[in-house]
Amino acid sequence: MLVLLKEGMAKFSKPTCKILVTGYYSILSAKSDPVGVTKMLSLFGIAVPGFLDRDLDFINPVLDRCEAFFNDSTQQLRRAIADAGDPRIDFVPSGFTDDNSVFVPGTSLLWGISLDDDLSPQDPVAAARRPLCDNAHPDPLQVLDRELCYRASAGHPNVQGAVQFSEQILAALA
Repeated sequence: MLVLLKEGMAKFSKPTCKILVTGYYSILSAKSDPVGVTKMLSLFGIAVPGFLDRDLDFINPVLDRCEAFFNDSTQQLRRAIADAGDPRIDFVPSGFTDDNSVFVPGTSLLWGISLDDDLSPQDPVAAARRPLCDNAHPDPLQVLDRELCYRASAGHPNVQGAVQFSEQILAALA
């Protein structure tokens, strides 16, 4: 990030130019439906062994890693901003909470996948993305890459999440 910030500082050198670095969020949290978590992990070939407790032994370490990524990325982004030493650069947190993670009914700000057997993507451009994924991964042996591509929106901000991000950015510019 520091390299990118230095390049941005050089390219956009006007003293009134603001450079904003947006933070991340926890894709999955303790508020996420455990069934959804296991279904999402299955997209990556990760299955819960039958001898493990789905909630405790398997899901909690995954949720802990999501939280650790959020915390570590925030710390590292803030460090890069401080190391850049340019007062024009500000950190903008996403403003997302655990209530906004995937599979939190009614409050998620992220696209998920259906909990049906087909695990279909929930975003409105999934149908338009599908032929592009087919073209990008045409080999029959690329079936897993193609299936992941179909669901590329999962874990990314949905329409309400994009609004949340834009409100955070506009507040930082005010």
